[in-house]
Amino acid sequence: MYPYQQLLEDAIRWQSPAELPVSVSILPRVWLEHADTATALIADYPDLLGQYRGISRFEDHPLQASYRAGSWTDEWGCVWTNVAGGLEGYVTGHPLRTAQDCYNTQMPANRDGRIPHGFLYLRVLDLLGFETAMELFIEEPDAIAALIQTIVEHTLLQIDIAAPQSGPIFYLGDDLGMQHGLALGAARWRQFFAAAYTRIFAHVHAHGRLVYFHSDGRIIDILDDLKAAGADIINPQFRANGLADLVRVCRGRIPLHLDLDRQLLPVARPGEFTRHVEEATAALYLPTGGLGLSLEIGPGIRPEIMREAVAAVHQARFYRGS
Repeated sequence: MYPYQQLLEDAIRWQSPAELPVSVSILPRVWLEHADTATALIADYPDLLGQYRGISRFEDHPLQASYRAGSWTDEWGCVWTNVAGGLEGYVTGHPLRTAQDCYNTQMPANRDGRIPHGFLYLRVLDLLGFETAMELFIEEPDAIAALIQTIVEHTLLQIDIAAPQSGPIFYLGDDLGMQHGLALGAARWRQFFAAAYTRIFAHVHAHGRLVYFHSDGRIIDILDDLKAAGADIINPQFRANGLADLVRVCRGRIPLHLDLDRQLLPVARPGEFTRHVEEATAALYLPTGGLGLSLEIGPGIRPEIMREAVAAVHQARFYRGS
């Protein structure tokens, strides 16, 4: 059996992992387009795709609420809408409208250990809506700070429940960037969020767990800040951050579980994704660790590229330098 978790822990701790830790995920909606290809890949690569064993069609997926078609209201009162299912929906109903609402917000009553993707920064945007949130960051900073405090306190309670049941690596995700940068800018992100993430990551460490932090978007300007806050390994996007900047900022310093180029997958020509994996691996690899690869397959990909991408990531496991 492929010891992915142990390899990833070795990479985080710079303990010379025996193989490069790689992971592959397939979004549920892919089964609506290429169920036969997905099922064949599960059989061909059981080490990488064993979590999907027994799934041969879209209906076999135990979808969480935000991945189901229709509407759903979460514990904070945000209304989610999903027009198709199989991909995560988005928030169309924002329960907070004013600065006073931020002060008055109470943490929800649930204590189930669930810390969803988008647990802090995106939670602020979900509660207020993007435009209102950006206005309040400028005009009512104390109100935003109060809301962040409430969200952090609830997150700490959830960590207390979830961490004792987790493995040695605790997974957290919050999309901080957009395609070309941070909506807030680095200085304002530090003003509002650096201390909050530090508290959350320290709470995970207090439970004896390592912090794995995922973020979509261009976050290159705050990767050092996330490391200083306590992130033990970061899962940044290749396309948004750029290989040259990732090498400059992270190689030998900040462990990365690199999110391979999802934007290339739907348009890749044969052989192109293999070259991408080889280039990224060669540029960031060190025998002491600090690198893993993450492949997420979404809809819109052609079957032959889907097969190529999984094969390329599988082969990267055995990379030992040129």
